Amino acid sequence: MRVRLINDPVRTGILTGREQKRRNRRLLQVEFNDGIRWIPEDQLERIQSVRMSPLDMLEQRKLGRPSDLRRTLTHMKLSGRLADVIYSMEATNTDFYAYQFKSVVKILESPSNGILIADEVGLGKTIEAGLIWTELRSRFDMRRLLVLCPAALREKWKSELSEKMGVEAKICDARETLAILRSEDAHSRGFAVIASTQGLRPPRWWEEKEADSTGAKLARFLRSKESDSRLVDLLVIDEAHHLRNLETQTNELGLLCKNVAEYTIFLTATPIHNRNDDLFSLLQLLDPDTFTRRDVLSQILEANAPLVKARDLVLSAQPDVNKFRELLLQAQSHPLLRANRQLSMIEQEGLSQERFNRRDARSRLAYRLETVNLLAHVVTRTRKRDVQEWCVLREPIPEFVELEQVEERFYDLVTEVVVKYALQRQINERFLVIQPQRQMTSSMAASLRAWQKKLIELEEMEQTGLDEEDEQRRMTMGPLVTEIVRRSRDYVELDHLIQVDTKYSKLRDILSVFLNKHPQEKVVVFSTFHSTLGYLAERLEADGISCLVLKGGQRETKNETIKRFRDQAGARVLLSSEVGGEGVDLQFSRVLINYDLPWNPMRLEQRIGRIDRLGQEADKVTIWNIFYKNTIDSRIYERLYEKLDLCRNALGDFEAILGETVRKLEIDLLSGNLTSEQQEKRIDQTSQALENLRLEEQQLEQGASNLIAYGDYILNQIHAAREMNRWISGEDIQRYVFDYLRLNYPGSELRQIEQGKPFFQIDLSDQAKLDLADFIRNNRLPFVTRLTRANSLDYRFKFESRDAVTASPYEELISQFHPIVRMISSRIADKEEQLTPAVAIKLNNADMDVHVNHGIYIIAISLWAFHGLQDTEKLSYAARSLDHDDGFLDSDQAEKLVNIAVTKGKDWLEARNVVDIECVYQIANDVLLANLDDDYQNYMNELIAKNEDRADIQLQSLEQHLTLQKSRLEEVKQKHSFHGRTALVKATEGRIRALEKRVGQQRLRIERSRSYKSDSREIAIAIIQLI
Repeated sequence: MRVRLINDPVRTGILTGREQKRRNRRLLQVEFNDGIRWIPEDQLERIQSVRMSPLDMLEQRKLGRPSDLRRTLTHMKLSGRLADVIYSMEATNTDFYAYQFKSVVKILESPSNGILIADEVGLGKTIEAGLIWTELRSRFDMRRLLVLCPAALREKWKSELSEKMGVEAKICDARETLAILRSEDAHSRGFAVIASTQGLRPPRWWEEKEADSTGAKLARFLRSKESDSRLVDLLVIDEAHHLRNLETQTNELGLLCKNVAEYTIFLTATPIHNRNDDLFSLLQLLDPDTFTRRDVLSQILEANAPLVKARDLVLSAQPDVNKFRELLLQAQSHPLLRANRQLSMIEQEGLSQERFNRRDARSRLAYRLETVNLLAHVVTRTRKRDVQEWCVLREPIPEFVELEQVEERFYDLVTEVVVKYALQRQINERFLVIQPQRQMTSSMAASLRAWQKKLIELEEMEQTGLDEEDEQRRMTMGPLVTEIVRRSRDYVELDHLIQVDTKYSKLRDILSVFLNKHPQEKVVVFSTFHSTLGYLAERLEADGISCLVLKGGQRETKNETIKRFRDQAGARVLLSSEVGGEGVDLQFSRVLINYDLPWNPMRLEQRIGRIDRLGQEADKVTIWNIFYKNTIDSRIYERLYEKLDLCRNALGDFEAILGETVRKLEIDLLSGNLTSEQQEKRIDQTSQALENLRLEEQQLEQGASNLIAYGDYILNQIHAAREMNRWISGEDIQRYVFDYLRLNYPGSELRQIEQGKPFFQIDLSDQAKLDLADFIRNNRLPFVTRLTRANSLDYRFKFESRDAVTASPYEELISQFHPIVRMISSRIADKEEQLTPAVAIKLNNADMDVHVNHGIYIIAISLWAFHGLQDTEKLSYAARSLDHDDGFLDSDQAEKLVNIAVTKGKDWLEARNVVDIECVYQIANDVLLANLDDDYQNYMNELIAKNEDRADIQLQSLEQHLTLQKSRLEEVKQKHSFHGRTALVKATEGRIRALEKRVGQQRLRIERSRSYKSDSREIAIAIIQLI
């Protein structure tokens, strides 16, 4: 028979059948998990076969401890279903920025399970994708991740996932990716694959069986699985704008992968407005069933317009309820929103000016309007200027270097040869002359040295006879550079250029002063040309300034070079080519030097963006720009860069519209014999044209607010989630594990290694080790833990919400994803344990970080569950003072009080004797739980309307998908039939039947989800004495 202690109802055991008397008291022998004890009979009670509710526990005066409530709340969080809990919060090795969680919230609400993240460069889109993956892992135990990105970004993705998300990903080619996707074991254990879009892209004729490349085989495999269960839980496509052209094989790859993925994320910095065709192309790929035609996006924007106006009105200083009704009716009159139940519900609730005057009611109403927005859960967009945490200033410092006489002669010579050469060429060839001019203005000494070396090699080859490889090198050298070098022999000596190098002298002086003043800091120097980087490296090392070079073609990866540079004992200066302008994070430095000036501001922004990005801790970043005085570079800087303030202000979306305009400027400046005045006039024309384009782009985006939903309300909710501890902390996990092990696995050794430090020694009992090993094996978890080893005391364990890679091989993190946590959660859910306690807690007011008056408070907690197209659970709190009828706390205050009480509160065992339990029961039942019941009904009504609207959208999209795909497959079938490909005709017919079957099953699932299930149950009642 199972029994428990009356004074400690969570402590349970089994009667052995033995008994004895002690001074006329009958003692029964009870086997607890931690041993056998003799307990007086009047201190025991039989455990009922059914769990008791908190009210039952309260009525029978069975009051538990803070640990009982803490275990219940932690278990509820670990269920992975709580709507208000953001499971990815504090679960990664990243700093907290509220805007990065907008995409997490949105994708969970997206009917298509897809989202386009279009944040500006430098705001951490990679981190947002990682947060989404962490959230999906926590909520749905998802294990299969596929990242597609440009080849140059694969190493960065691998390191970001490992260091910040605790995900060990593998970089794969097409062959390895295909093998993993085909492996049943990989699907069971999970995988994280990073592949390049170029490497996985299928050939043009991949559907033909004769196409034998691995890319073709992968494409055919993906196509064959479109009608089956999903192959990938989350697909991430970085730099997704490369998929915008529907005719390319890159777009084909994106579609093939998207069709076998449960969730999809596109990352891009593409501008967000209606006239951006790239945006529509990406939305069509992300959700082809909704965005079937170009005009669909316009219709959605038209339907959203009154919703956005209504939202802005609600959030304004003086909202007009009558104007709001007009906008609501206008929105409901649009065909796309006519049947929307959420709008009808808002209208039926009764809108009054009194309600509009309440700020909390208006904020909630604005959020509900935003969730109706038809693009609310498809696109998210954040700009640097909108991020409160982003306050880094840019300080550009121009350095105009006076030319020495020999440098001036060399500059004039090169310019003369280049212009003359350009005038003899066709317009479409003139861009070829730009490179030598740019290389010379980067570093005269370096460029001449590089050119002379090539010319000497060619001259030696000519004397011995040129073979085919030598001819290729002569073509690479080019007649223009050959002419420059041969003529330069009569004007300058290389040694003289090196000796008087004024530009290098300026760089050396800047570095020497700064590094002497700031000996712990690092400096990044950019140059476009490898010859310049090599030259600078030699001279700086000779002058005692240690440096590293980052450029293409090196043996070590970019990440390895950056890691060496980041090391405090490493080099002080990083010399980087444009390779370091993409996919590299250098925000640990605050100083950047442009040794040569990119004429295209996009390149400059990419450079500056390496240090002016998320994680930059300095208040100001400094950008030195070095160029020769009275040259084309100095004129471009003064009349283009300074006029548009391009160094001081981030370009944002402006980057996308610069390319062609600047390209024309480059050709014009060097393709004709322009005077200095004519050059300045031409630069001024470009400056004005770019300013006009920038203003137009800004106006377009300002007018596109109906593309972006979620304003201050959702950001406030994210901040509240963090402040209210609506996430799982390391301390939560540690106490959850220790409480359970001590109760259920006697003999387990658990101790803190050193007071005040979060490291523990854990030696599980033999039974616990066996059970944990079985749990890992039966659930095929991709996790090796030292807890099952015989020598686990040789290791130290750290309970941490952040699932990251440990620094020591003798250290193991225990996070929410650890097998021991998952096993305990599973066993608590499966066993009939009392998880709905009534507890009494004593709390010191000094431990409170919010003001609450002294006294005794009764708190009721309910769990609301809704099961439809989405499963949603929510913990709701209600609280009132025991002594004052009007002493109510709002739900956030009640939740905050409970969170502090379970971590800092003490046992209040005497509460059953000093508190009027009948009065507590009456308040809990008739007031608090009754109020929660009313709130539950309102909440359920909102979810029901939302579920119906979601079902309508999904059914509509499903039918459109069926029609569109059948039409395409019929076209393919006819093409195969025309060419006599009988086997492919039959295969296509099979695809059509599979499509119809899958759509039919999905249609049934959606219709079944209309018949939702909902439930409200009491989770806990707490009596808290605040002293």
